[in-house]
Amino acid sequence: MAELDQLETMFRQIVRDELMNALVARMDAQQISPRDERGRAPAVRDKRGFTVAEAALYLGISEWVLRCEVRENRLAARKRGTTLLFDRAELDRYFDSLPER
Repeated sequence: MAELDQLETMFRQIVRDELMNALVARMDAQQISPRDERGRAPAVRDKRGFTVAEAALYLGISEWVLRCEVRENRLAARKRGTTLLFDRAELDRYFDSLPER
């Protein structure tokens, strides 16, 4: 049973890494550049807060589904003005809570 738990943990980490790589690739394709030490935003891998589009891509779901999950209180979001922001730890918690198939 411990081996199965270890395998599941490794699988979840691989999925997270692949999703992050896809997010970085998409941002590169859209020419969204990470910012540096001169006051510009941190790179995606170091990012804590995600917009709706970034969070949906990170989780592998549509923006519509993401907004529905927020509306149904299954996923927590913060608001800055009219912009929804998602914490990386909350996204990871939500992903880990999804049922396995």
